[in-house]
Amino acid sequence: MFLLTTYGMAENSETTSSDKKLSKVIVKISKFENSEGVVFCHIYQPNKGFPTESKNAMKWDSSSVCNEKATIIFDSIPYGTYAITTHHDENLNIKMDRNWLGMPKEGFGISNNVKIVLSAPDFDECKFEVDSSETVVEIFMKYI
Repeated sequence: MFLLTTYGMAENSETTSSDKKLSKVIVKISKFENSEGVVFCHIYQPNKGFPTESKNAMKWDSSSVCNEKATIIFDSIPYGTYAITTHHDENLNIKMDRNWLGMPKEGFGISNNVKIVLSAPDFDECKFEVDSSETVVEIFMKYI
């Protein structure tokens, strides 16, 4: 009886996970001031620390910058709503350097290329839908 129940549960789990639609999210990043260092890219789910709590990002990756451009690909992203941040780590210290006012000293970017005024944007301003097998997000780096 136990073996039959366990087998049945595993079969249901496989069916559920295989029915989940997944996408490849391609992040094309441009308008770097230079090709030094690397760019970090974080993809966030709603209510998960966007834009400043990178440890809460669903996934992250990094890439070198070549000819002031970079591309990062996230595979197997479930269909849903997300937002992305990027950070040009020019000095390779793995953090966003800030001035005494807390403003970024290195380049950054966000999905939807929302204009930054006095504070970081919220998730709703930067969100995008992943609802096809491939989703392309273009981000333009900003420097203050």
